[in-house]
Amino acid sequence: MIHLLISLFAIQISHAEIQFEARVPLNKSGFNKLKRIFPHKYKKRSDLYFEIYNGSSFLLSEKLPEVKMRIKEKDSNEEIQISIKKDEPLQYSCQGFYVFSGKKDAFETELSASDIDLLKEYSNRGLGYLLKDDRMALHQFDQLKNTIVDVTQEGLQHFNSKIPRNRYFVVPSNSAERKRYELTTRTLSKSIDLTLKSSVVSDVTGQKYESYEVEAQPNDGHQWSELELAKALCQFLLDNKFESQDLTDDSHPELNASLNYYHSKNSVFNF
Repeated sequence: MIHLLISLFAIQISHAEIQFEARVPLNKSGFNKLKRIFPHKYKKRSDLYFEIYNGSSFLLSEKLPEVKMRIKEKDSNEEIQISIKKDEPLQYSCQGFYVFSGKKDAFETELSASDIDLLKEYSNRGLGYLLKDDRMALHQFDQLKNTIVDVTQEGLQHFNSKIPRNRYFVVPSNSAERKRYELTTRTLSKSIDLTLKSSVVSDVTGQKYESYEVEAQPNDGHQWSELELAKALCQFLLDNKFESQDLTDDSHPELNASLNYYHSKNSVFNF
C-alpha cells in the first residue's frame, strides 16, 4: 500500500546542496533591536520536524545532533529536507557572545501540497491514537517512516548506518511557524544575506514556545571560510549595538517536552 501511495506522488525532485551559514540565537529584546534595521515585509514558513524514537531517546538530537529531518512549507513550494552538518560548527567569540558558523549537506525532495498533507495526516493520526493509548498509533508511525524513507533515499543513506538496528519509530517531534525578515548588506567589505527569524514552536502536546535567531549567508561568489562568515555576522551585530544581554541559550525545551510525552506512552509503543 505504501509503495502505491508513493507512486502517486506528483512531484519528486531530489537535489543536494551545501548550505553555509552563521547564526546567533536571540531573546525577544535582541530580536526587537535588530528588527528596526530590517525591512517590515516578511516571509512565512512552516516546519514540521521528525525524530527517531527508540523508547528512551530521540536518536537524531541526542545521538546524531548533526542531522535534522523536517518538512519545510514555503510560499513557493513544499519539501522534505534532511540536513547533515559536515563538521562541528565553529564557535567564534564576539566580544561577550558566540557566533556559530558551519556548513551542512541538505538533501531536499520537493512534494506537492497534497503529498505534504498525507505526511501530516500520518503524524496527526498517530498522535491522536497515542493520546487515547491506542496501538493504531504504531501503524500510523510506520506509514510515516516508510513514506519518508521512500522519498528521501539519497539523504537517508548518509546516516542510516549510524542508526542502531534495534526497534524504533519515526515520530513528529515539534513544529514551528516562522516569520523571516531578510536584508542584504555589506560588512568587512563583503556582501552577506541576513535573515532575522521569529518563531512560535510547539511540542507534540501543543505547548508553545517563542524563539528568535539571526542568520547570515554569503551573498557573493567569494570562497568564504567559516571564520570569515562568523566575523562578518559578529561585525554586523557590533555595528548595531548588539550586546550579550540580547542573547539566549540554544536550548530546545520543546524537544524535551515531546520526549517526556513519548516516554509516558512507552506501554503503547511496547517498549
